[in-house]
Amino acid sequence: METVVPTSSVMSSVGEWYDYNMKMFRSDYSDLVRGHLISEVHDFGTGVSYIMNTYFGNCTVAPIDGSGVDAQSNGPFVVIRDPKFFFDFNLPYTYLGIGEMRGVDVDIWQTKRDDWPPGAPTKSVWTWYWSTGKWVTIAGEDIQTRFPVAMTVETDVAMSVNNIYDFRSQGFDILGTSVESCFAYDRKKHYQFYLAGDFGDKVDQNPESFYYLATASLASYLDISPVRVANLEYIRNKTDVIVIFTMLDKAPVQGSVQMNQPELSLEDASKLFLAEVDAGKLIIAVFPDEDNPEGKPVMATATDASELTARLASCRYKPQDRSTSSQGLGAGAVAGIAVGMLLAGIILTIGALFIYQRVRGVSGSLPNVTFRAGMSNVNFEEK
Repeated sequence: METVVPTSSVMSSVGEWYDYNMKMFRSDYSDLVRGHLISEVHDFGTGVSYIMNTYFGNCTVAPIDGSGVDAQSNGPFVVIRDPKFFFDFNLPYTYLGIGEMRGVDVDIWQTKRDDWPPGAPTKSVWTWYWSTGKWVTIAGEDIQTRFPVAMTVETDVAMSVNNIYDFRSQGFDILGTSVESCFAYDRKKHYQFYLAGDFGDKVDQNPESFYYLATASLASYLDISPVRVANLEYIRNKTDVIVIFTMLDKAPVQGSVQMNQPELSLEDASKLFLAEVDAGKLIIAVFPDEDNPEGKPVMATATDASELTARLASCRYKPQDRSTSSQGLGAGAVAGIAVGMLLAGIILTIGALFIYQRVRGVSGSLPNVTFRAGMSNVNFEEK
């Protein structure tokens, strides 16, 4: 998303990924001081924020702030916004008709608020511009209609125009959301295991789906946050799919969400993982089953799990044979630094892109948010 603030002569851009099922949010933006890329990951399973400077490799860990576009306060805690609140569709919008924005025919919706920004609320006007049904957007392999084109926010003292690009319903970028750099070498373990079955070609056709489903499966069976299943990769041999991943320790700080039970330590989670595999109880979702009317994925049983002394940061890593041990390169510990973004005047950047969904509807009908099972988190349908 590109944000233009004419009153301050400021233009910035941000990329956002949101996954309600995984309880994760990621935002990539530039450090306004040095121009370095900052990747910020919010793990709502633990209430912890990881802010990583991708240039220096530094990381700052802190509780999630409830004032962000992805979070809302719930008493002393925070929770992830559901898709409807993420887009602020919970507000009373008025349909203004069909117009044009950036050369695209759009349906225009508008609402007035007096509760924003947090901490210093003032009167503001929010206007959404959604494409009409005759327009389509092509983002990667994803083709869809009814996509957001822009959103503006106007107050008595400032105005921002938020141009939305590359809005897509493809899966959450789970590989690009690794927080491994925030953990020292002695707070992570590397594992590999085998998935026997004749489905390697299917995995090759949609590796992003496999990464997502396998990560979700491991996190669910081990009862840990998905961010602790880091940098999952796979390699094929003649008969198996070999999965390699890094298991991270529990969050370094106390988070801002209410947890029913403490997180498992790295040692306890590792013991559980090996025990589940040895007992044949660890079942991994491999890829969506197109022939299943309920949308359930194809499943495979994990076997022959083993710990690796280290791993290379490359998917070209050579997996250890079932009868041999593995050697590799180690990783160093990292220290944290604080990274902030301060815009002169009022902060007017609103997150509204890259949500995991389908977009449908008719002119004059504000999209209605509904949930779907499986990898897709939210669907937009006409009322």
